Amino acid sequence: MKAKLAVAAIGLLVLASGIGGDEILFHDGQWLTAMIDGATPDGKLNLRLTSGETRTVAVEDIVAIYFKGRETRSIRSGMQEFRLVSGDRIRGRIVAMKGDDLHIQTHAAGDLVLPMEILDGFISLPIVGRSGRRAEQLFEARPSDFIPYADTVLDRRATSYEGVIETANEKNLRLDLDRMMQSLDMPILYLAGVRLAEKEKMKAPGLPPRLYLRIHARDGTAVDGYLKGIRHGMWLLQPLCRDNLCLPFPVEEMTMVEVLNGRTLYLSQLSPASAEEKTILAPPHPFKVNANCLGGPIVIGSQEYAWGLGVHANSALTYSLHRNFKKFHASIGVDKQVGRNGSVIFSVHGDGRELFRSGVVRGGEEAVKISVPVEGVDRLTLKVECGEDFDLGDCANWAMARLTREAPPGKGG
Repeated sequence: MKAKLAVAAIGLLVLASGIGGDEILFHDGQWLTAMIDGATPDGKLNLRLTSGETRTVAVEDIVAIYFKGRETRSIRSGMQEFRLVSGDRIRGRIVAMKGDDLHIQTHAAGDLVLPMEILDGFISLPIVGRSGRRAEQLFEARPSDFIPYADTVLDRRATSYEGVIETANEKNLRLDLDRMMQSLDMPILYLAGVRLAEKEKMKAPGLPPRLYLRIHARDGTAVDGYLKGIRHGMWLLQPLCRDNLCLPFPVEEMTMVEVLNGRTLYLSQLSPASAEEKTILAPPHPFKVNANCLGGPIVIGSQEYAWGLGVHANSALTYSLHRNFKKFHASIGVDKQVGRNGSVIFSVHGDGRELFRSGVVRGGEEAVKISVPVEGVDRLTLKVECGEDFDLGDCANWAMARLTREAPPGKGG
């Protein structure tokens, strides 16, 4: 009797802490509510269930962890979003530039020192108006569009300057204008974005062949890396772009953790190596992640899906698999938002060879589940072509598009 009361008391304490509500999604689609107590050296997580029981699970068996009850932090004037060459985004504010290092202050991971070579640049928050769009375009443009040895600075009037950043702090940035033989002091609040010189950056890391995590924080920070441990409520992450850097994330600042290259990998967790999209009569509708191409939820027939890719015919999305996976799975169909309109043909290609081709799939039909062997495939391409009525209403979904393997690659660490 005493033992049962002790277990119940532990369960109540876990629930009262607010941490017991964290939701864990496993590779087989099962969910578990638990508190994460820590990590073991061999890549497992120690869990405490709401019942007070404990359990140890392998990280590679997990798809995502959702930390419930975390409110999004509001964006304050004077903040920046730092873009790393790896594609990571860290939000904070500049404190100082010392030598080849940028010192920043963040909510997500405290005070950080970032080597300039791992930075693509930064944009000022919030992103609004014409200057905000131009700031985003700084990072969408090709490297060849910029002077290789010059930093590009964009002000809030959307005027750009080329030169070399001499120094920066929380109030000002000093830019050496080579062509004008003078230096320009610019208030940080006056800037829209900065793209650093291409020749000073390290090469962007490719997709890792081993298991890694993506940590999302309340302030919008998102970083990929290898888990080095969990200590005293702090998740220690080694970014993919820097071996000797470790970022500490307090669990109370985290909203979600994704596990990539585990036993199941959703394509919505990856960026495609290439995306070819061309409509005929319909207006352009770029592909969307975890939403249909019109921006609504992914719904096929009577079923709604939380994960997936929304595209419009004609489209071809290509992903680099590094020959790590056994099968590709998805539920395919035309989105319910277009009613009975739309007719498309789905096909899956591996290294240029067609592995699967559907018949004509029409609006109003239920989803079709597919499972396609992809063992040995390096580049996977998902194609959607228009069917019987050109491309009108061809809002197609690759719902729950995911890759599976029998065993994960080497563990991160």
